[in-house]
Amino acid sequence: MTPPAGSIGLAGENGEVMIRFQGDVRLSLCTTLDDLIERLFADSQPTHLVLDLGPATNVDSTCLGLIAKLGIESERRLNRQPRLYCTNADVQSQLDSLGLMPLFEPCAAAPDAIDVPVSLSPCAPVDAQPVVLEAHRILMDLQPSNQGRFQDLVRALDRD
Repeated sequence: MTPPAGSIGLAGENGEVMIRFQGDVRLSLCTTLDDLIERLFADSQPTHLVLDLGPATNVDSTCLGLIAKLGIESERRLNRQPRLYCTNADVQSQLDSLGLMPLFEPCAAAPDAIDVPVSLSPCAPVDAQPVVLEAHRILMDLQPSNQGRFQDLVRALDRD
């Protein structure tokens, strides 16, 4: 059975922004997610971020690197960790094994619904290579064991 196509939803209320990952979130959404992160901190200053990975069935390494970027930028710009909710054991295992969880405040309960999130579509085809490269460099910087996982990919992308 093919997993459901991935999507990213966005909602905001009173300075709190929720980003919801649904289905199989992959490379096709990486430029959309990167653009969202850039706009989120450039256009507005949210008071708090919530990442809802509850509906996610899979998140690939590029999007995981961008989730790490979101955690790092939130700490740097807002001086607080985003809250993260995840119920899928496979996705949680990825977050743990790549060292992302110290960037977030875990939520035991599903986040309150702010509103029905606006679904973000994949961006028009653009060169995703710089985003993929940045995402994997972020993952490599999180913990030493990630070096071996991603160094060949980063080297290959760096040569192009």
